[in-house]
Amino acid sequence: MKTISIANSKGGVGKTSISSNIAYELARRGYLTLMIDLDPQCDLSKVYSPDKKVRPTIFNVLSLSCPIVDACQEVADNLYLIPGSQDLIHFDFHNSEHILSQCLEDETLVEVDFVIIDHQPTVSEATLTGFVASDEVLVVTDSEVFSLSNLGGLIDNLQIIQETMNSKLHVIGIVANKIDSRRNTDEFKNQMVQLFLKGKPRSEIIKEYDLTESAFDRWVKQSQATSSFREADNRSSEENELIQLRKENQRLKMENDILKQAALILGRK
Repeated sequence: MKTISIANSKGGVGKTSISSNIAYELARRGYLTLMIDLDPQCDLSKVYSPDKKVRPTIFNVLSLSCPIVDACQEVADNLYLIPGSQDLIHFDFHNSEHILSQCLEDETLVEVDFVIIDHQPTVSEATLTGFVASDEVLVVTDSEVFSLSNLGGLIDNLQIIQETMNSKLHVIGIVANKIDSRRNTDEFKNQMVQLFLKGKPRSEIIKEYDLTESAFDRWVKQSQATSSFREADNRSSEENELIQLRKENQRLKMENDILKQAALILGRK
């Protein structure tokens, strides 16, 4: 088993999207992958949880009120999730830095190939617990000055953890992630809509993923109206008729221009 923490020191850089995509790709390639949502905002859980049933969460695991295997929720082939919990902010991590590491040593997880831990965008006792349980850390950032200026502090903290609590911990890389709204895929648009439908505030989604209000509102409207993000699938019959009339007018204008040019050429002869 290899445990990888996905971390940053600033929100809005697409950390959860990176966590989700890495875990999904590992599972698609046949690796048994377990995702752990260690962020009290629970964004990863909102993307993958298929329903709103009350289930064991990472809070129950860390408080030792249920075995870790009971909290593992299957969300796709080879892919499992331990859901996050807002109760994490109330958990007493004092002298419990190794609690997650110990839970991951459970013999029921012996066949797991990868564990992907999605952290909150701050250095806290919860993130410390995740780093102590990890083999590697992938740092996610964007190209903004504020994000880059915080990288040094995060790297320094990781080095201290390596020297004092987890000698195997090391940074495997830094991902510079910046979403280009002009190239968003339908999958990404659907993930944003699902976050909104599952309760994440509209303003938080727009800020965290660097979206425009008009684009986000259009995606929600398209999803609810036709479940398609193609502009052609969301036009009214009147809009389609108007487009056809414009095309016809352009065709007639082109033909008229050709006839005028032909008349001029014949007139010279």
